[in-house]
Amino acid sequence: MVAVASAGPEVADEAARLWGAGRLDEAYFLDRLAAAIAEGLLVHVSSAACRSLVPRRERLLPHLSPGCGDWDLATSAG
Repeated sequence: MVAVASAGPEVADEAARLWGAGRLDEAYFLDRLAAAIAEGLLVHVSSAACRSLVPRRERLLPHLSPGCGDWDLATSAG
């Protein structure tokens, strides 16, 4: 299973606009809020998947995000 979550491209556009306007704190916090939303969506999807896998005695491995933890960016880029 592969799950992808995003707060949407509009958030990145707005954060870039705020950054360009010199509103650095607002841009930073908007970006971090978007990241928290995406992570929350992944937790929700993972929980639902785990519930469906229990009867089959299967389980999910921990999720990895690009640039975080054990995700090897060198082998993922190609």
